[in-house]
Amino acid sequence: ILFAFTHIFTQDPKSEIQQRQKELQQELSALNASLSDVRKNKKLSIRELNLIQQKIEARQSLIGNINNQLSDLDITIKKYNREIDSCKKQLDTLKSKYAESIVFAYKNRNNYNYISFLFSSTSFNDAYRRIAYLKSYRKYRESQAASVVKAQATLKQNIAKLENTKQQKNSALVLQGTQLTGLQNDKSEK
Repeated sequence: ILFAFTHIFTQDPKSEIQQRQKELQQELSALNASLSDVRKNKKLSIRELNLIQQKIEARQSLIGNINNQLSDLDITIKKYNREIDSCKKQLDTLKSKYAESIVFAYKNRNNYNYISFLFSSTSFNDAYRRIAYLKSYRKYRESQAASVVKAQATLKQNIAKLENTKQQKNSALVLQGTQLTGLQNDKSEK
């Protein structure tokens, strides 16, 4: 059941919605062409009324499709907002830990402290372990800095994805407004 559930979500609903949207727009164009052919013949008839009704239904389907797309985009926007919040928290934590290690290193920056730390060892093995400790601490600080940079890059990517999704939503809203106006015109024509 879990496989089927994940399989459903791995399909790209955006492409299906966009494909359906293209099909409905093509249907609207074909119906408009048919309607103008009927009007050219000056035959105001049941055929014209049927074409207008089909046009209204196709436009309503297109508006429904756009509403589905808007719903998907809203879900995506919420997801990106959660990811951005999570990245910001993670970045703040990494920065504070890195700042603590930098402050510690600054307080103990005197070479005399390092030398006295090494010479206070009781044996050669102890001195070797102390050198290894200092090296590992330096690597730790470097890895913290790399983690901060990586978290900042992830945050920027998520913000860019969010902005792109918002632009898609705005485009869909404009298209929806156009179709609603067209629907009102079609209904008044009917």
